[in-house]
Formats: sequence, structure tokens, C-alpha cells
Amino acid sequence: MAYQQVRGVVDEIRRAHQQIGRALELSQHESFRIDQEARIILNEFRRAQRELELILSRYGAEGEDALLDTWLQYVPDAEVHKAVASFEVTLLMSLDDVVRKKLEFDQALIALLKQLAGGTSAPRVQEFFQTLLEYTQAETSQQVWSMREAHETEKTPN
Repeated sequence: MAYQQVRGVVDEIRRAHQQIGRALELSQHESFRIDQEARIILNEFRRAQRELELILSRYGAEGEDALLDTWLQYVPDAEVHKAVASFEVTLLMSLDDVVRKKLEFDQALIALLKQLAGGTSAPRVQEFFQTLLEYTQAETSQQVWSMREAHETEKTPN
């Protein structure tokens, strides 16, 4: 069985989001016509990434060393690694393709956080992962709604 500290899991989540953020930034500069729909969606992703970074940083800044230093048995992160590794932006991809891949990553992260929240007996660690899970679920839902609204706005004739 593999073991990893909560701190390591947090670092991996942070790195994954940074990698996806870079891919989204590249997509904006290299391949997409920046229309209103694209701008709304990319701004939503940036906002959510900043908020997640604040949540993750808060635990380090507030002296949560006992929480972050807790060892977890078997960290099931293969799906997140797979989702991040497959997150590639090409010049031929549409914004919808990039958004779909981002949402696939979010679903893999949600599955990981569910496993982590349910797989520990330490209440503080369980609460931490449950908080991240709820945040990620809410943000994913918000991003889907923002995308739908932006898409409908683009379709509506003036």
C-alpha cells in the first residue's frame, strides 16, 4: 500500500490546477478567437483557480501543520494524473473541446476527493477533504452554468 501526506496531496492538486491554468492561458493566446463566450468561460476558470489556490494556501498559512503532515494510506490519484496528462490543448481544438477536457479533470478530482474524504478516520482530515470536495463540486456546477449562459448569449440574435 502506498502512503502519502495530506501536504503531498495538496501539492499535487495545486500543480494539476496550475498545469491546466497554463493550458487554458495558452489556448486563449494561440488558438481561439476571443469572443464573448470564450472570455466569460476563461475568466470563470481563472477566478475558480484563484479561489482554490487561496483555500489551499490558507491551510499552510494558518499553521495547519498537523493536518498537512497527516499520513494517508493509499492515495488513489491515478485518475487525476491521467486527466491532467491527457489535458492537452492544440490549435485544432475548439473552446468546447477544452472546456470538456477541463470538466473531465474536475470529475476525476471530485472522485479523488470523495475517496479521500471517506477513506480517513481522522475527523480534521476528513473535514478538509470534504470542504475541498464541496468547493470543487460547486465550482464545477457554476462553470457549467456559466458556459451554458455564455453559449445561449452568443446564439441569441440582437
